[in-house]
Amino acid sequence: MVWEEQVYVAVSDGSWHHNGLQEPDDDAPDDLGPVVDAAQETMADRLWLAWPVCPVHRLGTHPRPEGTPADWDWDDEGWSGRLMWWCRGGPAGDCHDLAVVGELAGALSGK
Repeated sequence: MVWEEQVYVAVSDGSWHHNGLQEPDDDAPDDLGPVVDAAQETMADRLWLAWPVCPVHRLGTHPRPEGTPADWDWDDEGWSGRLMWWCRGGPAGDCHDLAVVGELAGALSGK
């Protein structure tokens, strides 16, 4: 079920993207999921950028619950934990959590 509410995320040139808010899920790690998805989709759709990028593997990261394996799926039952920026890793399959969503700045170098 999609609610009438939308999340809008804009970039500095004023362009924006929106996501519909889904019905709350009591099993979700927190309420940042729709905002994180909208921010990431805005970067991809408006700026043609992967964001955020893992500084080790130089790959775009994805929001996932803490500690999920490479074969994890949002439809899996019984997950919990904090929402993390997750990196698929290199060819060796060394996937890892990069940072808690909302604390990304501490995991990246530079600005």
